[in-house]
Amino acid sequence: MTRLERNANIAAVVIPFLGVIAAAVVLWSRFLGPRDLAIFAVMYLLSALGITVGFHRLLTHRAFQTRPWLRYTLAVLGSMSLQGGVIDWVADHRKHHTFTDEEGDPHSPHAGHGAGLGGMVAGLWHAHVGWLFETHGQASSKRFAPDLVEDATMRRINRGFPLIALGSLVLPFVLGLALSGGSLVDGGLSALLWAGLVRIFLVHHITWSINSICHFFGSRRFDTDDHSTNVFWLALPSLGEAWHHNHHAFPQSAFHGLRWYELDLVSTRRTFMGDAFASLFVQRCWRRSRQPVLPIQALCDAHAWSAFPGPVRAPVAARLLTLASAARNDAASLLAGDACTSSTGIGVGAVHSGASFHAKAQATSAVDAVQRGCHGAGHRG
Repeated sequence: MTRLERNANIAAVVIPFLGVIAAAVVLWSRFLGPRDLAIFAVMYLLSALGITVGFHRLLTHRAFQTRPWLRYTLAVLGSMSLQGGVIDWVADHRKHHTFTDEEGDPHSPHAGHGAGLGGMVAGLWHAHVGWLFETHGQASSKRFAPDLVEDATMRRINRGFPLIALGSLVLPFVLGLALSGGSLVDGGLSALLWAGLVRIFLVHHITWSINSICHFFGSRRFDTDDHSTNVFWLALPSLGEAWHHNHHAFPQSAFHGLRWYELDLVSTRRTFMGDAFASLFVQRCWRRSRQPVLPIQALCDAHAWSAFPGPVRAPVAARLLTLASAARNDAASLLAGDACTSSTGIGVGAVHSGASFHAKAQATSAVDAVQRGCHGAGHRG
């Protein structure tokens, strides 16, 4: 990591923190107004969706497919969260899945930090913030994100990260100025503070909490070779990312909440986003790409299956049946080390070059789960 990169990361951590302190001072004498709150909510949702839907589920894990314009839009929105360029982010995260909680993981709270209370504190610090000054952006993009490196538009978005980051601060300022009738302090600067700096601070630390808290505290129910956990109280602000153990068990699933009570604002119908996101990220993806986007566990779980939009259930179940034999071939290829990713998108485990043999082997059992689950899926509630 160069001195410039390290200093840029320090600034990205410290400046939003100072913004939060300034916001606390402002709150002492003037309460947060509805205009600031509305701009904050819009900017928060746009940048957080850019991370969880764009950077994570779509670009890192290819959990679903969509049209190029939406793909690039999500990449820009994710960049507005100021977590680094899209290619660097994806490369780091794919490396994390390749070496989860082992040496080589960019932000594990467990690997190389020693035992006892001191080791725990050092590990949590590294996973939450410390890695930004040591291993952030150091994963080889040619090895871990070759698909994005070969995409000319994605390269331009990656190079344009500094301008997008600046725009992420200018936009709330302009909105506040316009909606306040031209007031510089009560309009533009107030929106910059709340929807700019405070928003970035919160998105940062919620995302980093997935790296730290969701690998140390919480619940588990699957047999995985890592320390990932589900943390229910982080589910709402993270838009479902906090069902992190589910995600590590089924990394190519577009859905992280697998039970009816596991709140995943991106995918479930039981939220205020409801049918709109179900339609956008499930039904449209299904119709356009003809690729399954349902988690294997959900196919075997009547409660989770009932959460999906009715029109999607039967065709997806039928399609999965036709893909089962192809998926088995993909699993065999993964086991032989001949492929980096399953063409059907239903292999489980680390799907990028360097994946462990155990992770590749999970693809075979995943196919069996598909065959068991989808026979009856199309007939469930």
